[in-house]
Amino acid sequence: MHRKILNSFFALFLIGAVSCSDLHNTQKTAVLESAKQVEIKEDLVAEDPEMVAFIMPYKQQMDSIMNEVIGYSDEDMGSKTPDSKLPQFVLEVIRKQAEKVTGEKIDLAMVNLGGLRSPIYKGPVTVGNIYSTFPFENALTIVTIKGRAIKDLYKLVDDRKRLAVTRLDNIDDKKEYRLATIDYLVDGNDNASMLGSSFNREDTGIMLRDLIIDYYRSNNKK
Repeated sequence: MHRKILNSFFALFLIGAVSCSDLHNTQKTAVLESAKQVEIKEDLVAEDPEMVAFIMPYKQQMDSIMNEVIGYSDEDMGSKTPDSKLPQFVLEVIRKQAEKVTGEKIDLAMVNLGGLRSPIYKGPVTVGNIYSTFPFENALTIVTIKGRAIKDLYKLVDDRKRLAVTRLDNIDDKKEYRLATIDYLVDGNDNASMLGSSFNREDTGIMLRDLIIDYYRSNNKK
């Protein structure tokens, strides 16, 4: 083995310890993301056949998971602006998946462009692609919000162009709407402070990436 920093091998070890059979288990997902930050320096593994032999089964197991094709994209999708294809796709997936999770009608969705870290390209989509695009521990949160606050969100989107929100017509200032988004935004980040006054907050604990993976698997077609 060449001498180099092996950023992912410790992650492979941890995943082997907890088993990789269920990517929808959020605890295992958290272990994966935390372990990615750990480095094993070259002097610990350089030219060590025993270490290579120990690591290889976990690497093969990880490769088989991350290389799994879960669906196909008909086009390249980027996220330069809120109206770009990727954020608009994610908005619709969040809304539909939130309805699937809750069994209730969801009126709109919101996502921050900063949380979409890489495009999804035309062609096969793998689990690894989804982890690259959605690397953060952002979980689905559903809130009840008044129409007036939605108009404030629209103004924020138009001013900063860093948030994407489903556009609704004929908004009633006093009416209550159900909004699906991520806990990061409900906590007030990215200047989404108006969500702090929402009520009936429901933290599902389901990672955004897992919603996307489930959506692709459920609609897997070439």
